[in-house]
Amino acid sequence: MMGHRSVERTHYFLVVLVVLSASMSLALGLSVADCRLPDCKGVTSEMPKGFSRKEIPQIVLVTFDDGFTEKNIKYYRELSASGLKNPNGCPVSFTFFISGENNYTFSKEMYDNGHEMASHTISHAFPIASWSNKTYAEYRDEINGIKKNLVEKSGIPESEIKGFRSPFLQMGGDIQFQVLKDLGYDWDSSIVMGTDSDQDREQYWPFTLDTPLKNELEQEKSNGVPGKACMNEKCPTKSYPGLWEIPVNRWYDKQKKPCSLYDGCDQPTNKEEFVKFMKEALYKNYDTNRAPAGLFLHVNWVLSKPYRFEVLKQYLEEISQMEDVWILSISKALEWIKNPKKMKTNLDVDAWNC
Repeated sequence: MMGHRSVERTHYFLVVLVVLSASMSLALGLSVADCRLPDCKGVTSEMPKGFSRKEIPQIVLVTFDDGFTEKNIKYYRELSASGLKNPNGCPVSFTFFISGENNYTFSKEMYDNGHEMASHTISHAFPIASWSNKTYAEYRDEINGIKKNLVEKSGIPESEIKGFRSPFLQMGGDIQFQVLKDLGYDWDSSIVMGTDSDQDREQYWPFTLDTPLKNELEQEKSNGVPGKACMNEKCPTKSYPGLWEIPVNRWYDKQKKPCSLYDGCDQPTNKEEFVKFMKEALYKNYDTNRAPAGLFLHVNWVLSKPYRFEVLKQYLEEISQMEDVWILSISKALEWIKNPKKMKTNLDVDAWNC
């Protein structure tokens, strides 16, 4: 029989093994055993709940950075009035990251049309590098200043302003994320993820920051090709339980070079080739793990070359005809990600209904 000391020693080693395993999971930025939906989700490219590709929707996230102006509102009005519908017959919805130079009447108009408003700071100030070094108080005032304006000047309920994206994707590290957590924001969408080359790598699903991110992160089903959990210059290193991250998964241009936001890609100039290029990028998600496909844009992308608006409109019209593609605001998309259901029950997602 095993002696008392042997039992103690065995127990000790088991405890050490459990602690080491948990520590390794934390170091990798992966979820620990008690990390479960709807409040916690680890960093992964795997489809939720073991569902197969055809059992889940392909979510498309269309976002626009910066404020509404007299110059750009006509494009947004045309998109909203275009009759684009999701498979349940309800209008599609976008997320707008609003910064200080903004027409708040237009914000209310687009909110009333079913779109989401999120914070993009009150100043969006230069120099770009300054966002890496702001104090807690500066970040607090910047992040919540725009929310206050949207509430007071647009009449949008404070509870409806749930997310944030850092200017220029220049993050403030732990200070930024601590402010978001303390202010009660639900999600951030600033962390750039991906590889330096297009290697048919599956993209990341949204996750929570319950466990610290590690810079180098091995990803499942990627033939051992290492990726990066955070490509930004100043990444969070601590835990922020329950705070969701909507990753800025990298795009790859026609030369297969990476670009963080779509409008930074080297793009085709022919309209038909352009639409084809955008759809091919979507199919990389649609035909693999169906991670939400982000189309993250600055309004100047349209203003500088108006033909691009026709490209965007045609692309959205074509993909909205697909029976399992849903064009949703970030917060609406999160309602399914937190409580995933198989495709046949997606019409029961309250947040997706009209």
